[in-house]
Amino acid sequence: MTTQIGNPMKLPRRIALATTAALILAGCASSSSADGAADAPTERAPLTEPDDAATSEAEREADQAGEGADAKSAADKADKPVIHATGPVAMIDGEEISAERYNAQIENRTRAMGGQMPPSMANMLKKRVLDRLIEQRLVDQRLAAEKNLEVSDREVEDEFAEFVERFPSRQAFETFLDRNGLSEEEMRQNLAKDLRLRKLLKREYKLEVTEQDIEDYYDSNLERFEKDEQVRARHILVKVAKGATAAEETEARQRAADLVQKAKRPNADFGELAKKHSEGPSASRGGDLGYFPRQRMVPEFSKAAFSLNPGEISQPVRTQFGFHVIMVEDVKPAGRTPLEEAKSQIRQQLERKQYRGAMKKLIAKLEADATIERKPENIEVNVEKSDDMQPAIKGSEALRKKLQKRLRQQQRKQNQQP
Repeated sequence: MTTQIGNPMKLPRRIALATTAALILAGCASSSSADGAADAPTERAPLTEPDDAATSEAEREADQAGEGADAKSAADKADKPVIHATGPVAMIDGEEISAERYNAQIENRTRAMGGQMPPSMANMLKKRVLDRLIEQRLVDQRLAAEKNLEVSDREVEDEFAEFVERFPSRQAFETFLDRNGLSEEEMRQNLAKDLRLRKLLKREYKLEVTEQDIEDYYDSNLERFEKDEQVRARHILVKVAKGATAAEETEARQRAADLVQKAKRPNADFGELAKKHSEGPSASRGGDLGYFPRQRMVPEFSKAAFSLNPGEISQPVRTQFGFHVIMVEDVKPAGRTPLEEAKSQIRQQLERKQYRGAMKKLIAKLEADATIERKPENIEVNVEKSDDMQPAIKGSEALRKKLQKRLRQQQRKQNQQP
């Protein structure tokens, strides 16, 4: 059985390292953004707050630095969304993009911001969402015309499994779906369309990454493959809540000490102990954190992990998350990643670059061939703007740029919380 997706579907907002379609479409828009970044799946990551990929250091900075830098929205007074469509936002070859579809996308993107943003950011978002929806509709129409561009159920299931694996936990994946208003079936439909889009781009633009391309990239970017010493470790986390009493701290320390003893028993399976007892997001993986360099983890954790030899188990280690019992499985000395080991990563990077370039060409052609009528007059921006707000707006803009940069960095990293 094969799957064909032709009708317009609800797509997730821009996410780092998500589906190729989302990544490519994001690359076609003007300027980079942190839209939805805190919900994104990633590959390898440093320690942030356990069990909460959406609570980042950058967001905590926003809470602190945002005092006095808020641009008060008219929604506070009129009970209106910051951005709201009152009618069709565009017509493409006589087919409308509805206000409901536009408003659903806006709601996804503004939910985490609490309904507040400076006017310049609101107007930028107003245009960006409209542009993305037009691009998505054009792609939907192009794919609908491709009757023989098929993907199998097995391809979709493999893509879905790989997508889920990019999240630190099943709970994080379900949170991502909830925040984007998606069911698992809708996510599968999006991935099916993504696969069809990749096949279309590969066919139309003869996309291919050769072995020579990979070797040339490696030889031209040797400094990028220099790596610090790394360890591979598992851990068991016994959480200690912020503001815990001395008695609660003592009880948690004792639980961790008991787990040390259990882990050191002959034939003990550390992974199974972690699955059963760890209170961190890596519990489902048997506490496995993979390989990580010293600077990726909080200092107390790194100091303990890098002092252990393979097979050794630490005493309880206190961090801001609680008490950790750490077992090191392997150590990789500092050095350069060999070409063979780096090939997969390089291939993925070069393929993404090729797909982004091809997608820009496809969108440009589709826009040139279509009759597109934008209707920005049907989109309200309900944000106040007054002279006494200018310092606040400038502060918010500076903070926004800082958050975008920080969030983009963190989304490459957020999988390895202990």
